[in-house]
Amino acid sequence: MAQRGVGARLGLGLALGCPDSGEHLHAWWAAAVERSRAVVTSALRADVDDPLGQAFAAWGGQDSVSLRWVVTHMIEEYARHNGDADLRRESIDGETGE
Repeated sequence: MAQRGVGARLGLGLALGCPDSGEHLHAWWAAAVERSRAVVTSALRADVDDPLGQAFAAWGGQDSVSLRWVVTHMIEEYARHNGDADLRRESIDGETGE
């Protein structure tokens, strides 16, 4: 199957409708988390006044973002999508949180 969409553009090896197992997708996610942790660790160890304020090229060099922006954005995205997943789970099993 030919790769399409964001996964293909980013070279992530994902294709729409692919039969990847949950284990495979979790391993892919875990590898991405480890790469991200390595980048953050390296940036925090840099000998600069404000390691979170370092600017990195983004959007194909069209702009730049700070590590602080990236970390904050990821917290927002996780919160948004975890909330969506929780709503779906509640609609299936009827269990609600505290």
